[in-house]
Amino acid sequence: MPDARKIVFTVITIFVVPLLFFVLFEFSLKVAGVGTSFDYFHKIDIDGQAHFQENPDFADQFYPAALNIGPRENTFAVERNPELIRVYILGGSAAMGFPYRNHGIDRLLETQLRAALPARKIEVINMAMTSVNSHVVYAVARSIPDNSADFAVILMGNNEVVGPYGPGTLNQSFLGNITLIRGIQALKRTRLWQALDRLIMQFKPSDAMQDLEWEGMQMFTNNGVSHDDPRMESVYGHFEDNLNDIIETLRDKGIHVLLSSVPVNLRHSAPFLSVHGPGLSEKQLDQWGELNSQASASFDNDNWTEAVARFQAALEIDPNYADTHFRLATAFENLGE
Repeated sequence: MPDARKIVFTVITIFVVPLLFFVLFEFSLKVAGVGTSFDYFHKIDIDGQAHFQENPDFADQFYPAALNIGPRENTFAVERNPELIRVYILGGSAAMGFPYRNHGIDRLLETQLRAALPARKIEVINMAMTSVNSHVVYAVARSIPDNSADFAVILMGNNEVVGPYGPGTLNQSFLGNITLIRGIQALKRTRLWQALDRLIMQFKPSDAMQDLEWEGMQMFTNNGVSHDDPRMESVYGHFEDNLNDIIETLRDKGIHVLLSSVPVNLRHSAPFLSVHGPGLSEKQLDQWGELNSQASASFDNDNWTEAVARFQAALEIDPNYADTHFRLATAFENLGE
């Protein structure tokens, strides 16, 4: 029978000692000012009163800092007046109000709440960011202080493909395992990881990714993802898992959660990108191109019946081309069908 003391000693040697060394080393790096905090809020003092201020570096754990993706840097008091109703808005560009932030959901909601509850103080904090998906919003939810708001409105879903770890993202590889994604992000938040990354960058040739500037959705046109891409199953699964965990996390922090459907004008918004189906021959692509050109000419001249016939013929060659479906639907709409 194995000696119990030897087993305990072995466990301590293999697991406990390295863990303690890592914790102490991590703490030393933090004290020395190495790396940065990726907490969503910093706590600052203004005239002797504690305030929360959004961390402008928060999203740098997901995107190159050069893209300047981050929260608005809202600042508000930690202590809450009993008469105050505080609401957080979490999500992506749609929730943020991009590109016209003054028309974001936070201002509309705050105005409506003040009209409905004139006797109460209302504070709506928009914590949404451009181009983020549920992986980022989950990290935001985990970092929110307990009992710091009454309600949280979650409005997300547009960026699951192009956001971090999605199949159409621009700066990471797609990952299908959500546990692995969260593990990588936990490592990225450590000062040790940041120190090693900085050291590697000093000896590594300049990376164009570090000099990117935000150019909107056109940045993702080289990473097209079709509707039947097998990776989409993981995308849907990640969204569901993250959403459930976000709700549970916020509720555990004493915050009531409201879910909002993402408003999308499918009727008048053309596809961001159209991709030809696989296996088309050069001859088929030429035939499709000719039909598409004829259909487009008819479309531009408001000859809707002819446009419908030619777009339908083009779809018989390539039934996967998204823009053909959109323009066909527009032609049908103009015919009153």
